[in-house]
Amino acid sequence: LILITAPKNDWNLAYQSIYNDIKKIPNNLYEIHFAIVASVNQLALLIKRIASKRKIDILVIGGHGSPEGINFGAGYLDRKALNTEVFNNMRNCFSSDAKCYLLSCSTGKDEQSIANEVSRLFEINVYAPPIDTSITIEVKPSGELEFKYRNTELRSFSSNR
Repeated sequence: LILITAPKNDWNLAYQSIYNDIKKIPNNLYEIHFAIVASVNQLALLIKRIASKRKIDILVIGGHGSPEGINFGAGYLDRKALNTEVFNNMRNCFSSDAKCYLLSCSTGKDEQSIANEVSRLFEINVYAPPIDTSITIEVKPSGELEFKYRNTELRSFSSNR
């Protein structure tokens, strides 16, 4: 199961191409859920609602980013927001080999960045760009998804799961 989110507030249309990328994902290989997210609470409740039916294998969080957090428009996902009650027991929402991709600029800059905090609290591996970049989702001939970040490699933040 793949859950893909994009921000309600997309001031520079950075996520316009994501809609087209999603259409290329074979729905015979993946159960895909897509949502526009405006707030941190909406994101947390969406994850829990989807996971109540089936654990999430791939979580994709889109939003305009910085090392400190992700902006959805009406909400900002940062350390403070992640440590609120709405995110309690989030690790139970994910399969044992789940992955998270942050489609958010600079969210993987270093060990103090929001990507590391998401990995720690959700207890899943998180992949994020260390710099400002554009992002596309491509489908390999095998059907595997590939997240491409322009002019940079993804940084990986490992959970202790």
